Amino acid sequence: MKTNIQKFLTWSATLCASFTLCACGDSSTGSSSEDDNPAMEEDDAEDQSSSSEIGDSSPSQEESSNSLPKLTSSSSQGVSSSSSLGLHWDGERGLTYVVQTGLDNGSGTAGYWLTFSDNTDGGASQIVWPVDTGDSDENAMQPIIAYCHGICGSFELNSKGTLTYDPFVGVYFNIAGTDDGGAPTTADASSWGGICLDYSSTHEITIELGIGSRDKLLAYDNPIVKLQSGGTGYYSPKCFEWSDFEQAGWFVYENGIAMTGEEAATMLAAIRFKIQGRNGTTGSFIIHSIDTYNSSSY
Repeated sequence: MKTNIQKFLTWSATLCASFTLCACGDSSTGSSSEDDNPAMEEDDAEDQSSSSEIGDSSPSQEESSNSLPKLTSSSSQGVSSSSSLGLHWDGERGLTYVVQTGLDNGSGTAGYWLTFSDNTDGGASQIVWPVDTGDSDENAMQPIIAYCHGICGSFELNSKGTLTYDPFVGVYFNIAGTDDGGAPTTADASSWGGICLDYSSTHEITIELGIGSRDKLLAYDNPIVKLQSGGTGYYSPKCFEWSDFEQAGWFVYENGIAMTGEEAATMLAAIRFKIQGRNGTTGSFIIHSIDTYNSSSY
């Protein structure tokens, strides 16, 4: 019997072959319409959100590309082997600026904190940082981490009356980094067992497992877990095994194919922290530290 991931890879490879998704020049080719699937509209904005204009969350491209590779074990996304070095970031010390994943693809681009938002679809949501950010992707978050002893900021969710979904902002980091063209590569992070973190937020945070350009083929129904709100004066350590991550369900309902958190971990491109809510929602958050589930002392 085929596993869920084998079914997904077979289905998506067939879809690529049938609709030429693997070499399309228009990122909307072969996808559902916004009216049919609002979730796709929401995360199309996320995929194209800024990783360079971090201070004002302007739109650009995050971790997707217009060319979707066939989903096979020899995919051009270049899956890296699972590493025993694991995931570690201790922002509380105020000196560790890059998340150590142990899975960098050799480009030195893994682990940098970046942002995404609804700005591409016309929203105006933003993260307001407590101090000025750095002047490049590589050092943009250094002043924030040094000041906050973590990643912290205030957020303002603003749909500008044009969005068909709830506005959002978020931060993320790539697991293996990007290739020469700026597209993220994936890595097998299954040996981590999951992730642990220390955080505080006035609003619920969703942690999403990004799998690069394959996100589109999942209709952005990626495996997720939710972090409860609790105010910024209370720091809450939380651990999740990969098996705790589950899809919301619209892709499963429409296609009869599910992807588990464990399966997503074998082709992981990014870990995203999304804050999404009703128009006009404001609040603040801080992420202090991150570790692997298997090596965590939480």
